[in-house]
Amino acid sequence: MENKGQQKSSREHGHEVQLQGYDFTPADLKTQVFKTKVLPNPFVLSASPLTDGYHECKKALDAGWAGVILKTAFDGIPIHIPNHYMSRMGNESHANCDNVSGRSLDQVIADITKLKAEYPDRLIAGSTGGPVFGEDSFCKNGWQKNIGKLCTGGAELVELSLSCPQGGDSSEGSIAAQSVAQSCKIVRWALETPELTKKVPLLFKMTAACTSVETIIKAVQKVIEEYPEKNAGITMANSFPAVDIKQTVRPNRAYPYDAIVVGLGGAHVLPISNLSLTSLFNVQNLQISGNGGVVDNKSAADFQIIQQKVDHNEVKKYIIIDINNNIIIYRKNEIK
Repeated sequence: MENKGQQKSSREHGHEVQLQGYDFTPADLKTQVFKTKVLPNPFVLSASPLTDGYHECKKALDAGWAGVILKTAFDGIPIHIPNHYMSRMGNESHANCDNVSGRSLDQVIADITKLKAEYPDRLIAGSTGGPVFGEDSFCKNGWQKNIGKLCTGGAELVELSLSCPQGGDSSEGSIAAQSVAQSCKIVRWALETPELTKKVPLLFKMTAACTSVETIIKAVQKVIEEYPEKNAGITMANSFPAVDIKQTVRPNRAYPYDAIVVGLGGAHVLPISNLSLTSLFNVQNLQISGNGGVVDNKSAADFQIIQQKVDHNEVKKYIIIDINNNIIIYRKNEIK
């Protein structure tokens, strides 16, 4: 798609705009994931209500996403999904108050099998977790059982949620990703899963809700490096804990509003995610998946630039164009 020596015209707000002095060459967006699979682009939907089932994932993959991580699921425990669990905060921010999917791992694995057959060039992954209260042996078994089931069930990657409150009982389970000791313990349990091989990478989803992201991630990285026969990295960050005050839908309430604890996503958390990724600038040789707040091509490009750790002169070699909501990245030559 080169146009050397010529002016390139582009439509902006219905007007023709002449872009002078540029040679347009499309950049190759192919992305290798843990040396296990090459994707058409680096944009993958993380575990969320948007990936809670086959039909939701199919819509995303048909729209061009390079992969999906199905929403976090468990086995053998009762899951309550509250009514009206989604909140909207402006045009570009949203929140949800359901921690995990109401579907079982067996249902998720069935979706993974079907999606892999229909989209062999995409990343089809699962998400799970485990208990963090009680005896360590019980907790370790819970994590490994869920991870092993996704591995043997065909997941091409497993994301592990350390950043959602796991305990909910004011124990250390509620601060799993905010504690160096707790995070490292869970990471070690996960990497020692018998069914886990290098062919199935792990992503540990961490949180920005702590005062020193770098301290926790560097500690987690040391544990990961103890297992060179495994593939693992982190997801940074996640939705951010918040409270939404909205009109109640419960009958006969004296006060017409409810205060609901939610995980906030969208544009409101983007500056927090940018800070978290920037805080990891000095973390080397660790696979990092940027997450939380991306709503357009500009914010997606910023994530890429932050994580590539390139200097300002290198950043200026790229421009981003949004054509009918499709992200196109062009490498540009210097202005003549």
